[in-house]
Amino acid sequence: MIQKNTILIVVTGALAVAGLIWVVFSGTVPLERITRIFGGSDASRTTQEEALPEVVVTDGGRFESNVANLRGQLPQGWRIVERNAPPPLEGFDYVSMALAQEGGTCAIIGTTPSGRNLDAYKQISFAERLYKDDWQWDGSWFAPKSTYGDYEFAGDVRQYLPGEMRRSYNTRDAFVLFDVNGQSVADDCSKDLDTLLLSLEDHYQPIRLSPASHGRITVERERILYSPDGYDTHFEVLKLPTGTYAYGGSVAAIGNMLYAPWAEYSSASEQFLRSALLRLDLFAGTVGVVPGTEEVDSFISSVYPLDGDIYYLRGDAILARCLDGYGTCLANLYKTPATGGEQVLLVGSVYGRNIIGFSKDEQALYLSDSTGDAGCVSMRYGRYVNGKEERFETRSGCVEGEDYANAASLRDDIQRKIENSFTPACAAGVKDGSLYPTGITASCATSIRFAQPPLLIFESPRQNAKLSATLDNEIRWKFTEPDVLEIFPHENTYVMLDIISSYGDRTGSVGDGYTLDETMATWNIASYAKSGFYTLPANTPYMISASLQYQPIDFTCAPGHGKDCRPVYSEADQTLIEKAKMYRADSGWFYVSP
Repeated sequence: MIQKNTILIVVTGALAVAGLIWVVFSGTVPLERITRIFGGSDASRTTQEEALPEVVVTDGGRFESNVANLRGQLPQGWRIVERNAPPPLEGFDYVSMALAQEGGTCAIIGTTPSGRNLDAYKQISFAERLYKDDWQWDGSWFAPKSTYGDYEFAGDVRQYLPGEMRRSYNTRDAFVLFDVNGQSVADDCSKDLDTLLLSLEDHYQPIRLSPASHGRITVERERILYSPDGYDTHFEVLKLPTGTYAYGGSVAAIGNMLYAPWAEYSSASEQFLRSALLRLDLFAGTVGVVPGTEEVDSFISSVYPLDGDIYYLRGDAILARCLDGYGTCLANLYKTPATGGEQVLLVGSVYGRNIIGFSKDEQALYLSDSTGDAGCVSMRYGRYVNGKEERFETRSGCVEGEDYANAASLRDDIQRKIENSFTPACAAGVKDGSLYPTGITASCATSIRFAQPPLLIFESPRQNAKLSATLDNEIRWKFTEPDVLEIFPHENTYVMLDIISSYGDRTGSVGDGYTLDETMATWNIASYAKSGFYTLPANTPYMISASLQYQPIDFTCAPGHGKDCRPVYSEADQTLIEKAKMYRADSGWFYVSP
């Protein structure tokens, strides 16, 4: 019996690997097989974990990681180890895979490319930049600030310092090389990391969702991924056509369908040839063009779901080039039924970068053509109302300047008008054959825009609020569903407030949970720092993520787990647990003032 927090590494021959993985998941998997693997019982969930180990290693040193979603070749003299086996490195809490040098003291961990990992380190030199096909690995050597704070950056010259580490990364992954005894890293180990990185390729096991699937959906690099609840492994639900693109960093969700823009690119002519809206049916495992939306010499920059229709911005193919710059980009605003039909031109030559939301009070669709770089922004907003576009005065400025504050004020005012119109989610929950918004944060590369409004919203702090480091701060939220007190038992349902950094990491919490009839918390940041819980540096962005948690009082323990109790809840309690996940909200980004 494999528990969810235990790694399973399978070391076997190449033919046996084919039998273990590819027979089970090759091509389109029979629905009854997936239903058995992902059935509603705990036993079937465990069967799935046995069928999909975290790592598979062949006798020739080839490996496949279902957590890092990479395959490659182990360098000579290295082996895969449990993810928690290497000594922990400060700042690197998440480990997707780990390698150890046989008979040596070097270790390699896979992790995320989050910059927050490096807060405790000083960059001391560059590492080798590596290229393979469309992969590029940039790298640097780092050492602890506490020891080497006065050291100067040495460019391409290594300094061979005790306690150093090498970090190489791309847009999705990062690998860190270090000596487990805190010594300088041997050159041979650094060359072995080069060998590993140059061997890596994407690796995803295909899956077909069923009504019994229970987990979460994310969008990553032209793939729709599925992770069963309680596990770190990822399946590929759909491999999207090359050119599936979301300039605004989002796809639209209506019911159980996702909608994303697509464009065909010609490398010979270096231009886009045609575009269309794609309809992604995750349960059928199909990708199709929304009828009536395919058009030559065109490009779609943004999509938005509203009242069963898809609104989108489309321009000539040159729109794609404009979006890569800082100038004003114009497009035409269209809508079409999500089921397909006539493509209706609503208005031409509107701001063309992003559809940002709908104001119910104004019956207006807000558009944006804002750009920014190096702490400076140019904010351009318009709205489609009464059959035409109305534009607001362009506001520009740099951080901490008065002009920037004026620009941010306009942005915040618009955000307040549209905040109840849709739910942006970094992940879609999957339960009982349906999709729902969950995991709402502002840190994911591609969000999923759900047509339904959020059930929980923040009233404070607002975007760019200044909170006191020493005085009491008021945190306020409210439910938009009036029946919430009747849906959930009052005595064991709580609103949890987590503090999230700009890198998406959880820093701590505000309080220990609040009851359903509470809508305000008093937060004294200094008292938490004094008690040793956390410290929030000044002038660093944070937000508060609120979630509803239903904690059943009565449960039984699943058999086969020894002294550990794996709770089994009644069907009614399990339904409330899942419904509570739909109540999530994020505050605006705030800063702490000394």
